[in-house]
Formats: sequence, structure tokens, C-alpha cells
Amino acid sequence: MIITHRLIRHLASIVLFYCIASISLLALYTNYLDSDAFSGDIEITFVGVVSMQRSSSTFLSHQILAGEDIPPDSPLANAPFLQSTATRQRKHFVALNEIFQTYEQQSGDAWSTDGKELLQDGKRTVKDLSGEELHDFLLRVAHRRCHLQIRKDLKQSSVRAVNRHQCIVTFKQFPEHLTMEQHKYVWKSLPNFRMIILERNIKERWKSYWFAQQTGDWDVLGSKEHKQQLNAKIKNNVIPQVPAPFKEKHEQWYNAVHEFLDGKGVSKYIPHLDVQYRDVTNDPLTIREKALNMIFSSS
Repeated sequence: MIITHRLIRHLASIVLFYCIASISLLALYTNYLDSDAFSGDIEITFVGVVSMQRSSSTFLSHQILAGEDIPPDSPLANAPFLQSTATRQRKHFVALNEIFQTYEQQSGDAWSTDGKELLQDGKRTVKDLSGEELHDFLLRVAHRRCHLQIRKDLKQSSVRAVNRHQCIVTFKQFPEHLTMEQHKYVWKSLPNFRMIILERNIKERWKSYWFAQQTGDWDVLGSKEHKQQLNAKIKNNVIPQVPAPFKEKHEQWYNAVHEFLDGKGVSKYIPHLDVQYRDVTNDPLTIREKALNMIFSSS
């Protein structure tokens, strides 16, 4: 009987030891997940989605490239690339949206944190900033958001041991965001910069823009059902002719972008890809493959 009691106490002490050890290991593991142990091993690649309103730039930058907010009926929903923990472990995606818009709906907390001092409490606008200031601002935002995204991905992944993390940072650029000189400075100065030029037929873009203005429905990530409902609404509407200023702005923007890329030696150090709206919306998987090939083959 004495031996039995001693054995029970011995076993109880062993169980208690392993419980304490397990709790300690769990605490260490949690601290590891919350740490910035990866801080020195991040390589950032910038991808500028150069486009205009109502061209599916949000769909391209947020869903096709970053894998965010994908509806269940989208062909991207079950795409293996977005579900591969091994790939996601090493390559992380951050979408900065319209980062050069200062209101939170478009750029999140970027201007209230990383760019707070630049605007001097409303005394300056984004177009008053120098190219160097825009460059430094983007780097700060990208580093902070990449740290957050990598930490999130690490917590969700079972693959731990990697030596380097690559963070792909997308942001949208419309002509009204910056002056042309500011745009050019951003393109030339950002490290590891790639460009995707997304264009939509002028008449189709005007039709979408006009209807959004009339209805207040600016939805950019709608499901198929939502798009069908919209098409039914506009079917019998008489769309006005494309206004001359609308057409002129469209043509000037894309001409200026291609003129920049055609400049001496520019296309050699800025990898870029031209894509059309219809291809982005009709075959997003192919567009993603082309875009990622361009991004990573140039790394």
C-alpha cells in the first residue's frame, strides 16, 4: 500500500512537471510569434497598379494579387497559390490601395501615422510634397504593413523555418493622385519597383463611371449576383456621350505613362506588364500568373 501511494505521488509529480513545462513552452512559442525575429530578413517589392477609376484596379491589386476579400463564387476562391502555406510563408502580400489619397477609407491609417507630420495639420496637400518625401513615406508605410502581415502569416502557418521573407506591396496610382513629376519620381526611385498598367475601354469606363455617379453605387468587389443586378438596372438607361474632358484625361494619362516607359533605358530597369480590363475580369487566374511571373522573374 505504501509503495502504491509513493508511486501515485511520483506519477503525479511527473504529470505536474510536464504540465508546467508545456505551459512554459507555449508561452515561449507565443512570444516567438509576437516577436520581430524576422525584422532583418524582409525584402520588399513594390508593384504600382497604374490605372484610372472604374477599371477594376481594386480587383487586380486586392483580390488577384493580395488575395483579399475574395467572394466564394470567384475563380480565385480555390486557387492553390492563395492556400499554399509554404508559398505564403515566404511571399507575403500587402495592398495599400489608393495610398496617395489622405482619407482613411482609401489609405487606411497611413497618413495619420507614417505621414502625420508631412501634411502639417492640413497646411500642405499631397501634391505639395517633394519626391523624396513621397518616397520615404511609402517606404515607412510598406515596412510597417509588411511587418504586420508577416506576423499575421506566421501565426496562421505551420511552416516556421525560413531565412528570408519577401513582401509584395501593391498600390494604385491614378492621374489625379499626384502631379506627373511626382508620379515619375516614385516610379524611378522606389527599390524593386514593378508596374502593371491596367486600362479599360474609354466608353465602357465612362458608362461605369456615369452609372456609379447616378446611383451612388461605387461597389468594386461585388459578387456575380450583384453585377447581374446592376446590369439589369442599366440595361434600359440612355448613357450620354463620353465627355471630351473625360476622354482627353484618359488618353493623356496612358500616353504619358507609355512615353515614360519608352524613355531611354527606363523599360530595362522597370519591369512592367500591360493588361486590359476585360482580361482581368474574364480570366483573373491567367492575369495573376502573368503578373506574378513578371514580379518574381525580375527579382
